[in-house]
Amino acid sequence: MAEATGSGTNSSADQATPAAALVHLLQQIVGGDYAAVCQQMSSVAAAMPTPTSIPTSACITTLTSFHQNFATDGLTTKSTFTIDPVKATGASATISGSDVHVAGSTLTALMTAHSTGVQSGQLGLSFEESLVSGAWYVTNMNLNVG
Repeated sequence: MAEATGSGTNSSADQATPAAALVHLLQQIVGGDYAAVCQQMSSVAAAMPTPTSIPTSACITTLTSFHQNFATDGLTTKSTFTIDPVKATGASATISGSDVHVAGSTLTALMTAHSTGVQSGQLGLSFEESLVSGAWYVTNMNLNVG
């Protein structure tokens, strides 16, 4: 059974679980709201015990690529994302792209299908999340080809 699903517009209450936070972020990407996503990720990363910096241009480039893949597959802000149960360890969690389901596929499979020269099983996609002040936030996206 899925831990979180969602479509449409979200509020800050959607940050109650790691899965809900990722659904919220993915819906923002589908809607093309890259600046808000990048700003939030950057603000949260800077507030972490070990602050990190996310270059805005790299963030926007990555999210634009995600959005283009979503648009190619006909995803809209009404599309439903489903996340398999997430095991958080304290104030952190990692969600694999293969645990994210949308449009009859996994997010990893969708991204692989639109990646030049990448074969099934070669793409590692995951999202790192952190619990900050009682809310979950995506703090990093990992795309690895191997």
